[in-house]
Amino acid sequence: MIAPGIIGARATKWLDEITIQDEESQNVYQRRDYKILPETVQTKEDFQANDGAVWDTVPAMQESLINSVIAYPTQEETVTLDPDDKIEVKGYAIPGGYDGPVVNVQVSGDGGENWVTAELVGKPTKFSWAIWKARVRLERGEDRVIWSRATDAGGNTQPRMSAWNIRGVGYNGYGDARGLTVL
Repeated sequence: MIAPGIIGARATKWLDEITIQDEESQNVYQRRDYKILPETVQTKEDFQANDGAVWDTVPAMQESLINSVIAYPTQEETVTLDPDDKIEVKGYAIPGGYDGPVVNVQVSGDGGENWVTAELVGKPTKFSWAIWKARVRLERGEDRVIWSRATDAGGNTQPRMSAWNIRGVGYNGYGDARGLTVL
């Protein structure tokens, strides 16, 4: 079965039957996995204090969130600038559920003060990854960071930081390549 726009976290390898029901499945993976717990649950103790009843207070994630990833350079890599003090940065982005395709990716090498619009490689489609590349100016030195952020056709743009949750599920803050040494 193909279910475009629905996260594949609970994907199965074999489909034996389809059940239509008006309440969430009781399957442990549906009830206890891809859920973003509320901000009131900051520790394991907070979770245990209500005997795990918090699971039933939040819906299961259904759609993917707008996101981008920097694939090159990798974390803590040493890179060499070209004569224009730039490097080529490459990555991919995914749209938020049904709001695709990705229509824009921006990349920053100076902490978000300036953003370069990346080139989308090929033509992204509604539910597909968008491959991108950009030439970004960086300052020489150590511990440099590059950020990426994507926007889809629905107007969803990656936030600087995703809403925190104890499990880390659904994180979609800026993509980054950290700890770079720039020569």
